[in-house]
Amino acid sequence: MASKPIILLILGGMTHNTCYDPLKAELHKSGYETVVASLPSADPADPLDQSLTAANDARSIYAKSVKPLLDAGKDVVIYAYSYGGTVFGNDGPSFVKSERNARGEKGGIVGILYMSIATVPAGMGQLEFMGGTWPPFIVIDQPKKGFLTFDHIIAALFNDAAPADAEELAKTVVGHSSRTFDTGVLPPLWAERALDGKRVWLLAQLDGTFPPEAARTIIAASGVEWEVIERDVGHCGFVTQPGVVAKVIVEAATKWA
Repeated sequence: MASKPIILLILGGMTHNTCYDPLKAELHKSGYETVVASLPSADPADPLDQSLTAANDARSIYAKSVKPLLDAGKDVVIYAYSYGGTVFGNDGPSFVKSERNARGEKGGIVGILYMSIATVPAGMGQLEFMGGTWPPFIVIDQPKKGFLTFDHIIAALFNDAAPADAEELAKTVVGHSSRTFDTGVLPPLWAERALDGKRVWLLAQLDGTFPPEAARTIIAASGVEWEVIERDVGHCGFVTQPGVVAKVIVEAATKWA
């Protein structure tokens, strides 16, 4: 029997590594090893640092989290949400397993499961993709110049949580360098044709940032095919309803393994 793939969990904007703890626990119950990839642009010491670009976020994810797994010949399923799925890409040889195998390399990415991302094409920034104006749930230069964060955090992120839980979860949100959203992304992983038949979009029906109708428009704009799976979870369903999200990941990983 083939070994189970590693689940690589890529953080989204304004989130701390600990937000994936509930999802990790659920995946571990099903026998899956997990790795969490963080973003240099989330909660940086200096949000105006010129190195904080979308491309450098992607390169950091690769260098610190993806490359060690590929060097070890591991199969990898990626779960990413929001900015994490938007930003991760590659301007070199493909990371996808079929492409790596064709080059005589072991391991690789066997499938992706994304949630609430913006399907920004290569070279474009997320702000430009959104029409050049910040959406109403974003506040700029808070908690200090160069940062952005959510306005009405609970409504945007944790609207499907119990009120007491939502209050605690809101405290975990961190500032994010605003300039990264105005810099071009690398050729995105989701656009690779080698992933045809191996893309799942978990459509969060209760999403307070990308409502279902907006998500469907973004999915269509991607120009690639997704298996769309709808669930009654919010933007951060991986922490408010981790069992629901974990089940979708496990079902996809089982199919791709």
